[in-house]
Amino acid sequence: MAERLYVDTSVLAKRYLNESSSDEVDEYLTTHPYCAVTNLVLVEMRSLLARRRRLGALTRAAEANIFSTVARDVSNYFQVLVFGETTLATAIEVLSKVTNTSLRAQDSLHLAAAIDGECGTLATADRSMAAACKQLGVAVTLFA
Repeated sequence: MAERLYVDTSVLAKRYLNESSSDEVDEYLTTHPYCAVTNLVLVEMRSLLARRRRLGALTRAAEANIFSTVARDVSNYFQVLVFGETTLATAIEVLSKVTNTSLRAQDSLHLAAAIDGECGTLATADRSMAAACKQLGVAVTLFA
């Protein structure tokens, strides 16, 4: 069985929005049959899309359309890892172990979910997340 890939929100943004590395992300994800996200990803994508709309990069209709597509794909394609007490404890442990990087709280939750979910690799477009993965010995694929 192929290893599970954890996909953070920064990579999903590249999949659903036209950004640098979007084509590479699409190609990469199609080669991984087992992709996982957390239940936090829909909240983060909703926030990201609303911010882009407020900045004038998306219309309200485009925002709704993209979010609908993301939500459908999350429920049909991705395995959703749900935060529990163990994941919260792992996130606290991650934050205590990671030094010399500005890992944010929600990113520590993504990393903890990848660890607890026994994902072989974490895909991200966030340099701080990638640095934290390397410090913890978690395999990482970074998209610029």
